[in-house]
Amino acid sequence: VDESTKELRDLLNERAEKVKATSDEIAELRLQLEVKEKELQEQESSLEEVETKIAGIRKKYDGRLDELDTRLAEVKGRQSYNSESRERLKEKRVQNKSYLDDMLRKGKA
Repeated sequence: VDESTKELRDLLNERAEKVKATSDEIAELRLQLEVKEKELQEQESSLEEVETKIAGIRKKYDGRLDELDTRLAEVKGRQSYNSESRERLKEKRVQNKSYLDDMLRKGKA
């Protein structure tokens, strides 16, 4: 029986060794994966901290930019009003000049 099964037992031992080696390798890879997952968590946490700081700075400047946009709109509104006022003054000057010219012509006539 020993001689009849020797070849099969050798094959069995060889395969058992391969299974153990593969199992050991998987265990090592799991440990490496665990280490990498912890590294990833730390990196993600660090990334979130930086993103939070950036958001805080943006918020600070966004408020300032909103304030500047409001002031710019006010200035543009005043410029538009001033342009309209200038146009009305020009029209009034033309009307007054016409009126004076008419009055002078009537006075000479």
